[in-house]
Amino acid sequence: MQPYERIRIIRAELGLTQSQLGEGIGLAQSTIGLIENGIRKLTDRVMSDICRVYGINKEWFLTGNGNIRIESPSSVMNQLKIEFNLDNDDYALVYEYLNLNQHDRSVIRNYIRNVVRRMNASDEEQIQRQIDQEVESYRRELEAEAKGKTLSVSAGTVIRKEA
Repeated sequence: MQPYERIRIIRAELGLTQSQLGEGIGLAQSTIGLIENGIRKLTDRVMSDICRVYGINKEWFLTGNGNIRIESPSSVMNQLKIEFNLDNDDYALVYEYLNLNQHDRSVIRNYIRNVVRRMNASDEEQIQRQIDQEVESYRRELEAEAKGKTLSVSAGTVIRKEA
């Protein structure tokens, strides 16, 4: 079996289509198809890119000997990129976060938690303001009725009628 024929095995192992594999290394689906079928030459650069991006053992790729995959931090990150459909910015963000020391990660985690709390609090405050406005409108309506007047409050419009 030739190295180019192993691309199909790699895709099956990773659960990728030709398009997905190509996207990860900057090639079109048609190019991957041509390489898989031996019509286009599998270059060293393409082989190296596949190994680097998808954590493939280059020895296995060349000879079929050894394990197909190399489990390394970068191959795990690439699996996450595929599984969670991360774009390059998402990937870089997660990668850089994981490379921080424990203290710096803690600082960032706390910051994000505070941002989320503030977002949730402002949503709750907005709901509370809407409720307060409706209660105030209803209170005025009841007071008007108690004074013998009819007051209709609807969508911010006040209509007064004499009884």
